[in-house]
Amino acid sequence: MTTTTHVIEPLTPDGALDLIAQAGGGEVVSFPNELTPGKRTSSSFLHNGTRAMFEQAGFTFERHIGKSKTVLRKTIVPAHDRRTGGTP
Repeated sequence: MTTTTHVIEPLTPDGALDLIAQAGGGEVVSFPNELTPGKRTSSSFLHNGTRAMFEQAGFTFERHIGKSKTVLRKTIVPAHDRRTGGTP
């Protein structure tokens, strides 16, 4: 009997951020939900991910725009500047 193991990586915005860097970088803004510990949240509200997920990817919290919706921002350095050590 053959056993196959699959590893499921957590979803992160890293792939999209890499593509943005390759396209010249710039400002990226996201509007994820903030989860309340111990409170159930419908998955339909998580289509954009969670605040924690974006903060782990280096986004900075700016403000709330509702009960649980937030605004987070990150500056993406162009890929060619990453290789040469440039800054945005």
